[in-house]
Amino acid sequence: MILGKGGNADIVIDAAGTPHTLHQALQFVKSKGTVGVVAIPEKTSQIDSSLLVYKDIRLIGILGSVLPKGIEYLEKKLIRTDYLISHTFPLDQVQQAFQTAIHNPKAMKVLLIP
Repeated sequence: MILGKGGNADIVIDAAGTPHTLHQALQFVKSKGTVGVVAIPEKTSQIDSSLLVYKDIRLIGILGSVLPKGIEYLEKKLIRTDYLISHTFPLDQVQQAFQTAIHNPKAMKVLLIP
């Protein structure tokens, strides 16, 4: 998320693809903001179209076309990601990393470092 004034985000990316996360994304984005859907959902989501109109939200599907721009933003540190990573492991501890991701309820994103 890229936070704008008032705490709501200018851009929200739904990478989970559940009906709940799409609903959250629409609520968290600011008026005239953009919600990008990256995930291919298992279930069809129903959305409150009045929320799209009321907040003037731009809703887009993303299938690789914006990946280079996203990588550029990450390289330039325009997007904060440090708070998303809960655990880091060297590559030779891959098994422990997977066990942490599966069994530790506090694990958000587990990062393997080559």
